[in-house]
Amino acid sequence: MGEAEGGDPLGEISPSEAGSPAGSPAVGGLHDGSGGRGTGGAGEAGYPQTYDIDEITTRMPTPAEVNRLQIPAGPPIAEHIRTGYTDEGQAVRVTN
Repeated sequence: MGEAEGGDPLGEISPSEAGSPAGSPAVGGLHDGSGGRGTGGAGEAGYPQTYDIDEITTRMPTPAEVNRLQIPAGPPIAEHIRTGYTDEGQAVRVTN
């Protein structure tokens, strides 16, 4: 995951980090607000989302997460990343 300005590891991934087309403003950016597969943003630009893959991982929290979220350092935390793809396998949407 990228770091937001000021080195904040909990920030969102910037479009330049995500690459194209999912991170490209021309195809809707990371959060196009369409709320559905293949609609708005990437779908309107010719990249309809037809399936997605969920990645769920667990890891220990970073010191910054412990501090910012006010959670204990001991228990692991879970991350859920969903990547939407076109029929051709092109990533068009990433949510975290």
